[in-house]
Amino acid sequence: MQTETGPTRLKNPPILQALVEFGLESPLGSIKPLDSLRTKGFPEYEVAPRNSVPDDATSDEQSQIGFEFTDPQTKNVVIATQDGLTYVQRGAYQTWEEFVSQAREAWKIFRDLVQLSGKVTLAVRFSNQFEIELRGKALSHFLTFAPHSSLGRIKDLFSMTRFDEPNDLVEGTVVTTIDCETSPRKVSVTLDITAKSQDSFAMNEDFLEILDDLRKFKNKVFFTSLTESALALFNS
Repeated sequence: MQTETGPTRLKNPPILQALVEFGLESPLGSIKPLDSLRTKGFPEYEVAPRNSVPDDATSDEQSQIGFEFTDPQTKNVVIATQDGLTYVQRGAYQTWEEFVSQAREAWKIFRDLVQLSGKVTLAVRFSNQFEIELRGKALSHFLTFAPHSSLGRIKDLFSMTRFDEPNDLVEGTVVTTIDCETSPRKVSVTLDITAKSQDSFAMNEDFLEILDDLRKFKNKVFFTSLTESALALFNS
């Protein structure tokens, strides 16, 4: 399948994990309303506490902000917190339609069992990880945004880029990590792409069309970040 920016499906997509995020505009005051998810929402799932990340890197202080529910069969994860719900697919999924259906079903369980107010924001996030064997070629042979330095060989790179879609309906974030020390001839690349709607929505909306649009925007970012030589690596 092709779009104006390239194919929309790869034979071997380099997806490390895919996420759909449902964010609450009015966060819960405590984790107590989430207790019902343990007994009625996801009773067959393995459950673990979800803790906050300390603001200070030198601090070990954490507090519980929710729960992580892991499907014992698929190993997919439902993260329910005071700020909303995230559905996580480990690795590449079979079809987008099946994945987004599972995410929406998890959201409906969360919405129906937890007392919520206000509206919800939506985002899709894909972490992609792959290795490139350079064979004497420059990074620009594979990456359209490849860095260059006249001071010497780049050893590693971390960057974050934020941008808006032309109509300002979607905000995109790309976090890029390049490790050039995997081996003398290989580099490891991680592209973490998030597409987030600028609008908020009623709790009972279907969300399907909105999530499809976010995925299309995410795909556009992904495919325009890689050259045809890089994309060929995922279709071999």
